Amino acid sequence: MAMVSPVLPLIGGGTRGSSRHVGDLGQAVAQAVWDRSAAVFDYELGGPGVYSFEALMKLSAAEIHAAAFCCPIPLSAARCWAGGDLIA
Repeated sequence: MAMVSPVLPLIGGGTRGSSRHVGDLGQAVAQAVWDRSAAVFDYELGGPGVYSFEALMKLSAAEIHAAAFCCPIPLSAARCWAGGDLIA
């Protein structure tokens, strides 16, 4: 989204999460698919830190050398725009 617009919607605002490296995720999925004994395990694939959604969006934009202005949007407004189909 940051490649086409410098304004990024920040829906909900208070969401926090950890980053994931796509190579690690791909390796874990491949292992679970090809090694049947690995399919029964739970995998913790989060990165070492916990970030706000805004921080993750800004980190992602910086990685592709794009400007990122996060525009907070209340969840209720996002639900209206989505036609009420947004998961709470």
